[in-house]
Amino acid sequence: VRRGIFGAEHAQCRSLAFQYTPACSAGPGDSVWEARGKEGNLLGYLNLEGGGYIDDVSVHPAYQGQHVATALFAAADEEVCNGNLSDSLSLDVRAANSPALCFYEYLGFAFGPLR
Repeated sequence: VRRGIFGAEHAQCRSLAFQYTPACSAGPGDSVWEARGKEGNLLGYLNLEGGGYIDDVSVHPAYQGQHVATALFAAADEEVCNGNLSDSLSLDVRAANSPALCFYEYLGFAFGPLR
Protein backbone atom coordinates (compact mmCIF):
# COMPACT_ATOMS: atom_id res chain seq x y z
CA VAL A 1 0.00 0.00 0.00
CA ARG A 2 1.37 3.37 -0.99
CA ARG A 3 0.32 6.92 -1.75
CA GLY A 4 -0.98 7.71 -5.22
CA ILE A 5 -2.98 10.27 -7.17
CA PHE A 6 -6.56 9.57 -8.27
CA GLY A 7 -6.77 9.24 -12.03
CA ALA A 8 -8.56 7.38 -14.80
CA GLU A 9 -7.41 4.00 -13.47
CA HIS A 10 -9.02 4.75 -10.10
CA ALA A 11 -12.25 5.93 -11.74
CA GLN A 12 -12.38 2.68 -13.72
CA CYS A 13 -11.82 0.65 -10.53
CA ARG A 14 -14.73 2.53 -8.89
CA SER A 15 -17.05 1.88 -11.83
CA LEU A 16 -16.21 -1.85 -11.79
CA ALA A 17 -16.60 -2.14 -8.01
CA PHE A 18 -20.08 -0.58 -7.83
CA GLN A 19 -23.24 -1.25 -9.82
CA TYR A 20 -24.36 2.29 -8.94
CA THR A 21 -22.66 5.67 -8.73
CA PRO A 22 -21.46 6.03 -5.14
CA ALA A 23 -21.81 9.38 -3.39
CA CYS A 24 -18.19 10.41 -3.03
CA SER A 25 -16.15 13.43 -3.96
CA ALA A 26 -12.77 11.84 -4.73
CA GLY A 27 -11.69 12.85 -8.20
CA PRO A 28 -8.77 13.55 -10.51
CA GLY A 29 -5.69 14.81 -8.68
CA ASP A 30 -6.82 13.79 -5.18
CA SER A 31 -4.35 11.96 -2.97
CA VAL A 32 -5.30 8.33 -2.27
CA TRP A 33 -3.91 5.25 -0.62
CA GLU A 34 -3.62 2.56 -3.27
CA ALA A 35 -2.82 -1.14 -3.36
CA ARG A 36 -1.09 -2.49 -6.44
CA GLY A 37 -0.25 -6.00 -7.57
CA LYS A 38 3.18 -7.34 -8.48
CA GLU A 39 2.62 -6.27 -12.08
CA GLY A 40 1.72 -2.73 -10.97
CA ASN A 41 -1.99 -3.14 -11.62
CA LEU A 42 -4.39 -1.26 -9.34
CA LEU A 43 -6.13 -3.60 -6.86
CA GLY A 44 -7.98 -0.90 -4.93
CA TYR A 45 -7.74 2.53 -3.36
CA LEU A 46 -9.00 4.61 -0.44
CA ASN A 47 -9.50 8.38 -0.27
CA LEU A 48 -9.03 9.82 3.23
CA GLU A 49 -10.40 13.30 3.84
CA GLY A 50 -9.69 15.58 6.78
CA GLY A 51 -10.80 14.55 10.24
CA GLY A 52 -10.35 10.85 9.48
CA TYR A 53 -13.33 10.68 7.09
CA ILE A 54 -13.08 7.98 4.42
CA ASP A 55 -14.78 9.51 1.40
CA ASP A 56 -14.19 6.69 -1.06
CA VAL A 57 -12.94 3.11 -1.01
CA SER A 58 -13.05 0.79 -4.00
CA VAL A 59 -11.53 -2.64 -4.61
CA HIS A 60 -11.49 -4.15 -8.09
CA PRO A 61 -13.99 -7.05 -8.11
CA ALA A 62 -11.27 -9.56 -9.06
CA TYR A 63 -9.47 -8.79 -5.78
CA GLN A 64 -12.39 -8.45 -3.37
CA GLY A 65 -12.14 -10.83 -0.41
CA GLN A 66 -8.33 -10.91 -0.63
CA HIS A 67 -7.60 -8.44 2.21
CA VAL A 68 -6.95 -5.49 -0.11
CA ALA A 69 -9.44 -3.27 1.73
CA THR A 70 -8.04 -4.40 5.09
CA ALA A 71 -4.59 -3.19 4.03
CA LEU A 72 -6.01 0.11 2.78
CA PHE A 73 -7.88 0.71 6.05
CA ALA A 74 -4.73 -0.13 8.04
CA ALA A 75 -2.78 2.53 6.11
CA ALA A 76 -5.52 5.10 6.68
CA ASP A 77 -5.73 4.25 10.37
CA GLU A 78 -1.96 4.60 10.75
CA GLU A 79 -2.03 7.99 9.02
CA VAL A 80 -4.83 9.25 11.27
CA CYS A 81 -3.29 7.93 14.50
CA ASN A 82 0.32 8.91 13.78
CA GLY A 83 -0.60 12.28 12.34
CA ASN A 84 -2.98 13.14 15.18
CA LEU A 85 -5.59 14.00 12.53
CA SER A 86 -8.48 12.53 14.48
CA ASP A 87 -9.19 9.97 17.18
CA SER A 88 -10.99 7.65 14.75
CA LEU A 89 -11.92 6.85 11.18
CA SER A 90 -15.46 7.44 9.93
CA LEU A 91 -17.42 6.83 6.74
CA ASP A 92 -20.89 6.56 5.28
CA VAL A 93 -22.23 3.34 3.76
CA ARG A 94 -25.52 2.38 2.16
CA ALA A 95 -27.67 0.27 4.49
CA ALA A 96 -28.30 -2.11 1.57
CA ASN A 97 -24.56 -2.76 1.12
CA SER A 98 -24.48 -5.77 3.45
CA PRO A 99 -21.00 -7.02 2.40
CA ALA A 100 -19.53 -3.62 3.32
CA LEU A 101 -21.48 -3.49 6.59
CA CYS A 102 -20.12 -6.91 7.57
CA PHE A 103 -16.58 -5.85 6.66
CA TYR A 104 -16.80 -2.59 8.63
CA GLU A 105 -18.21 -4.45 11.63
CA TYR A 106 -15.27 -6.90 11.36
CA LEU A 107 -12.91 -3.89 11.46
CA GLY A 108 -14.60 -2.64 14.63
CA PHE A 109 -16.66 0.26 13.30
CA ALA A 110 -19.67 1.30 15.37
CA PHE A 111 -22.88 2.08 13.48
CA GLY A 112 -25.29 4.95 13.85
CA PRO A 113 -28.87 4.66 12.67
CA LEU A 114 -29.24 2.72 9.40
CA ARG A 115 -31.58 4.16 6.79
